[in-house]
Amino acid sequence: MSAFLDFTVPREAFVLGQVLDVDHVGYIELTQFVPVGESLVPFFWAETDDAEAFEAAVTDSPRVADLVGLDGVTGQTLYRVQWESGVDGLLDALQAHDIAVLHASTRDGDWWFKTVAADREVFTRFQAACHEKGLPIEVRRLSNGRTRERALYGLTEKQRDALLLAYRAGYFEPGTDVRLGDISERLEISQQALGGRLKRGTHALVRNTIAFGDA
Repeated sequence: MSAFLDFTVPREAFVLGQVLDVDHVGYIELTQFVPVGESLVPFFWAETDDAEAFEAAVTDSPRVADLVGLDGVTGQTLYRVQWESGVDGLLDALQAHDIAVLHASTRDGDWWFKTVAADREVFTRFQAACHEKGLPIEVRRLSNGRTRERALYGLTEKQRDALLLAYRAGYFEPGTDVRLGDISERLEISQQALGGRLKRGTHALVRNTIAFGDA
């Protein structure tokens, strides 16, 4: 059974965290890793107030061979960074244990990782490897993948069902005439109970997605 692990690690404890710990950046989110030889080439979104200064600071690192801006929206740019030499101990440990990174980000502090593996034993070995490498990871949440929504987003089954039913009924559409009572009747619960489920479910979704890693 799949297992999910959320953990944090200080930015100074791994190479990527050190390289990206520069001025002119507020938020960084990793998107994917591409294996190149024995190392991983990360792609990440960076929210900066001065892209040129940020890029200069990153490429100034002796660890960085190349930094390429690939795409951008207002205030954010997608980058690909390639190492000059050496392997990032944390990324290497993730690759060695076949652990997929679902989300990783930082904003003025530690890095937060949300990962998935084949089972809990993989994470046990991963934690042991990190300990041997001197990587101070801190486990925030470890869960089995009985339900994907619970493991990824912290949703209970009732919250998931309520949110999905409301979405399919068009409750969240602008200008909708769908009322809470229409949905609560189908779930055979009160409007107050439904409102609570939707509020708690939305809170869990935001906390575990766009606000993941916020203090």
